[in-house]
Order: sequence, then structure tokens, then C-alpha cells
Amino acid sequence: MDSPWEANLPASDLGAMEDLGLEPVGIALGTCVIKRGAMYSQRPTYGGFGQSFSPWTNGNDPYTQSWQSALGRLVAEAKAKGGHGVIGCTTDFTFIGEGMTIEVMLRGTVVRQAGKPASDIPFTTKADARQIMKLLAAGLAPRQLVFGYSYLNVSNYFTSYQMQSWANSEVTSLSQGATRCREFAINNMLTEAMRTGSHEVVDTKVGSHIYEYEVNGQVYFNFTASAIGSGVWKCGERFFDMRPLTMLRLRDNIDLDVLE
Repeated sequence: MDSPWEANLPASDLGAMEDLGLEPVGIALGTCVIKRGAMYSQRPTYGGFGQSFSPWTNGNDPYTQSWQSALGRLVAEAKAKGGHGVIGCTTDFTFIGEGMTIEVMLRGTVVRQAGKPASDIPFTTKADARQIMKLLAAGLAPRQLVFGYSYLNVSNYFTSYQMQSWANSEVTSLSQGATRCREFAINNMLTEAMRTGSHEVVDTKVGSHIYEYEVNGQVYFNFTASAIGSGVWKCGERFFDMRPLTMLRLRDNIDLDVLE
């Protein structure tokens, strides 16, 4: 009896794997726990008295460092299992204690093509097998997961005064700060996509948080934003003809209770 394998994909995805010529190998994990250093001593500011803005770039923040380490370990485990790629990848960020320690965990299902030589760098993607079929039908192939992060601080007297007002009014500095933070996270993700040889990024998810705190009577607002997507490259060939299928009614008056 062959050793059992595990996957984080639904059973309905197994048929699509077979159509792609992929075999599931098992689940791969990539984890990194990092202690956040003097993050706030070098924070960029936006909307201050000098109206200055200097976003963090990828590589000098704890989130990107932990992400890159976790991704590298995910790929290494997939390669050790003889996989050609990792599909259905998910990402979890866990903040430990007061948030000074961060755990990043990536996981996905390792797949391989029978009879193919081992891959030096297995691809990684959030897409499942059915979504990969649609990508290939459009002449696109998965490359690597990509991540972008941005952090900024908003602080000025008018913002603090406005937050204490009873009137309905847009806090323009916070609206602009949130928008700029997300924009820079996406730009950092796209920069990472170019570095990995991706032509496009699909299935992008952007998340953001706003934190408020007070120091010596001065109110500060911290913005963080992250963008995660699946980098793809233009393989120049449509592997599947995805024309609509003809559906025929098999039987009238089906008793749906038999499917429960």
C-alpha cells in the first residue's frame, strides 16, 4: 500500500489535477517567527508639519523579512518532496503578545508532473488546479507568490483637533494616508513580481490597518498595508480550449434528498 498523501484542497479539485497531469505529493509549510526591532524609531511620516512622506521599501521591515523567510522554506520543502510547484497557498500572520513578535505561516499542496525532471525552484500560487486551468487557457502560467508591505505615520495638530470635534467631517489627512499606504504596498508587490520574472499578478488581496496612540498629548496614527498575489508569466501558448460545454438534462424530478 502506498503512503497516504494530504492536501489543503477540496476533493473536487482532484479531477482538475488529473487533467493537468499533476499528482499531489502532500502539504508543504513555511514558517518564520521574527522579533520586531526598533520599528517606530524609523517610521516615515505623512501629513506632518513638513508634509513629508517616505514609505518603507520591501526588505527593511519585519513583515517582508518574515514573509521572504517563510516563502523560502515553503519552496525548499516542496523541492525536497520532489514537487514542481505548490498550489492553493494560504498565508497567516499571527501577532504574539503585544504584537512585537510576528509569525508568518505559508502552506499549500505540493504537486508534481510524473516523468518530469526535478524543478530547481518550484512555482508557488494561491490558485487551485481549476484556476490554473483557466490561467493556462489564457496563455498564463504560475510563477511565484509575491508580497508588498508599506507603513507610515500621520501626525499633525489639525488631525488631532479634528478627531476631537463633534462635527461630521472627513479627516482628509487620514484618508490620503490610508490611500497612499495601500498604493505603496501594491507598488512594492509589483516590484517584487518584476524581480521574480512575473508579467502579471492575479488574485491580489490588499489588507490594511490603522492604529491610534497618544504620546505627551499628541495623537499619532499608524497605517500598515500589505498586498499578496500570485505572480504569473506569459507562456505564449494556450494549453486548453475552454469552450463552453453542452449540458444535457439527465433526469426530471430529481429527489435532492438522496444527495444529503
